Amino acid sequence: MHPARPSAEPLPCPACGTPTDPLRARRVLLLEDGYRYLCSEVCREAFLRGERAHESTRPPPAPPRSVPERVREATRPRID
Repeated sequence: MHPARPSAEPLPCPACGTPTDPLRARRVLLLEDGYRYLCSEVCREAFLRGERAHESTRPPPAPPRSVPERVREATRPRID
């Protein structure tokens, strides 16, 4: 017996809305604000043409914090 294959929460294909497992998406695009998981080459082409009826709105990515900022935050005294 084979162990269960890993899977992730299905996301809608941004072009057609079909639930798509990100681990098994047929096409993946990397954009400035993250990955898009598409169910087929047809949907990839439609997405690139601007057909994005099912794309969720995503907040812009937070700028990365510098190491000194992270150290200051981690070592700041906390009052309980």
